Amino acid sequence: MKPAETTWTILVVDRNPNVRRYLLRELALEGYRVLMAENCRSVMRLIRDEAKFDLVILDPDLPDDGTEPLLQTLRHECPGTPVIIHALITEDIIQENTENNMDFVEKDGRSIEHLKRVIVHRLAR
Repeated sequence: MKPAETTWTILVVDRNPNVRRYLLRELALEGYRVLMAENCRSVMRLIRDEAKFDLVILDPDLPDDGTEPLLQTLRHECPGTPVIIHALITEDIIQENTENNMDFVEKDGRSIEHLKRVIVHRLAR
């Protein structure tokens, strides 16, 4: 399930450092370059510093409670960048975040393979 010849960059946004490290390790093994952020401020800093990324993996349960403004900023500053919501999926999350360029992957102990498949699918577009 390796990505194409291009080295894709993925931004992982999750408040939990263990989850961030786990995704970094798993995605780096697949050949991806991984940037990490623990909150909305970190993402805004990356955008301000003109960091380039091809896909965002986001758990919307962030400590600075700015998920909706963050999604709006991503749509404005990084148009067309796919977002994968990687969280404990609830109906509220799906209703609040429905848009064409967004996928949902339920976060659990076995979600990494599904997440990798969704990443490959989204980057192939």
